[in-house]
Amino acid sequence: MQQQKSRAFYRIQATRMMIGAGNILKKHAADQARKVVSSNETQTQEDDPHTIRMEFEPSLYQCFENCGSLNLTVARHGGDPGVTVKVDYRTEDGTANAGSDYEFAEGTLLFKPGETLKEITVGVIDDDIFEEDEYFYVHLSNPRVVGGPEIGTAPLDASVSLKAVLGDNHTATVTIYDDDHAGIFTFESTSQRVSESVGVMEVKVLRTSGARGLVAVPYRTLDGTARGGEDYEMAAGKLEFQNDETM
Repeated sequence: MQQQKSRAFYRIQATRMMIGAGNILKKHAADQARKVVSSNETQTQEDDPHTIRMEFEPSLYQCFENCGSLNLTVARHGGDPGVTVKVDYRTEDGTANAGSDYEFAEGTLLFKPGETLKEITVGVIDDDIFEEDEYFYVHLSNPRVVGGPEIGTAPLDASVSLKAVLGDNHTATVTIYDDDHAGIFTFESTSQRVSESVGVMEVKVLRTSGARGLVAVPYRTLDGTARGGEDYEMAAGKLEFQNDETM
């Protein structure tokens, strides 16, 4: 037989639930406050005329291993465009290894007054061995102001608190696509929903893990719960991928 609970029991339970809900609300409010502070800090940094941000633009790169080399773009934003700034860079292994998949690189970029974009060139090593697609990183570090508005010489006035910082995209990821294999062919998505009023739908086929040579991929439709000739037009043929074509 279930024991009947007293009114005091239910009052205690209700109080605990209210306290729990209050804690959840407090945590939510704290999280929102942190987001606002972070957003305000970023906006303040972007609006600060004395802060120069250094970052990759874009931060994601792709190339085939037979490309020879790849150029990565570094941009400076904000602050006084008339000052000279520097930032260091260095590559780091991911699944790709320096010396066998790409050439290790490190150095310093110099942005003279008025210069807003610089490029880092990284060599990519080609071979005849089939490999999975691989990636490596390039990091920026140690941003610094090194000269005043006069090109290359005058140091900054001590009363001007100019500074250089790293932006959000201070690490670039480079993916190397292997081209020593004809490729692996897959649909971009295993399922796709469309309205019956769409008229014609497109299905994307991707070529990964290699892109060498001209390849023809046969295709044909098959009925599921939809019937060819009634719900859709049956189709069959060959999809041709040119050399180095990936979609």
